[in-house]
Amino acid sequence: MDQTMNEVIQQHLTENPPLTLEVAKEKLRALLSQSEENAWEIGDLLNRIENEGLARHEGFGKTKTWLEFALPETQGMTTVLYRYASVAAVYSKQQLQRWRVSKLEVLMAHDREMHGKVNREDPVDREVELLKPDGSTLVKKFHDCTYRDLQQSLRQRKSSPQARSANSKNSSKAGSGKAPSTQPSAVTQVEKHSLRTGLTMLGAGTVLLVVCEFLPRSLFSGWLVLGSLVLSVAGIGICFRHWKTFTEQLHSALKEGRALEFLKERMVQLSQGADKLATTVRGNLAKIRRPPHSHETNNDTKKAA
Repeated sequence: MDQTMNEVIQQHLTENPPLTLEVAKEKLRALLSQSEENAWEIGDLLNRIENEGLARHEGFGKTKTWLEFALPETQGMTTVLYRYASVAAVYSKQQLQRWRVSKLEVLMAHDREMHGKVNREDPVDREVELLKPDGSTLVKKFHDCTYRDLQQSLRQRKSSPQARSANSKNSSKAGSGKAPSTQPSAVTQVEKHSLRTGLTMLGAGTVLLVVCEFLPRSLFSGWLVLGSLVLSVAGIGICFRHWKTFTEQLHSALKEGRALEFLKERMVQLSQGADKLATTVRGNLAKIRRPPHSHETNNDTKKAA
């Protein structure tokens, strides 16, 4: 009997060899050829790499660092891949295939906002309490909820003072109970460059290049040209990475049938960013146009009196 048991163990080890970074790289490369269909497998593999500390043991520090080094073709896809990892850490392959990444991801966010933690149960017959724009609530089965229902309820909860207060209480209770994290740390380690930073760097580099045209040729102007070129290239790189990420996310949204919602979200974000920028510019212009002699005029009036 011991011999039979040893043979079974040996067969299991032969069919499922220990995971190494080299094995993980080849598996990921094969899975990425059809990333949408292999979303759960990709996410599960990234979670295993992170949880077993394979990248750290090889001196890469972060899984993301190894990913960009070993598989350069994944640059610009990091956000999408970590979405897969986030959902695969909570739900099964069958659940992901049935409900898709986007719907399960917004359900997880809805759970955190409402209860302070993610519910790992099969969501098919779960009752979800949706918050409507008028403040009323509607309870629906998850299988009857659309992605838009969950997204609108999540937005309403985030903007509602009562919901924020309730969420903070739930979060404190979850923290006192030391609930384990439901997401791999790799997901929280995604480095996000600001698109505004990229555009600012590109604009600053362009302006400096124009200024250099009017400066006499010298060592200082040469270094200034070099610095402006570095700024411009770095800005273009950040903008290109954002564009690539945007196209990946749009492609994923098209596959999941939520392209219109995705584009509306981006338009809202773009509008909010433009409003903030316009407000900042108007404030700076108002400071510049403010008459500097108002204080002196008041002093002169007091002296005359």
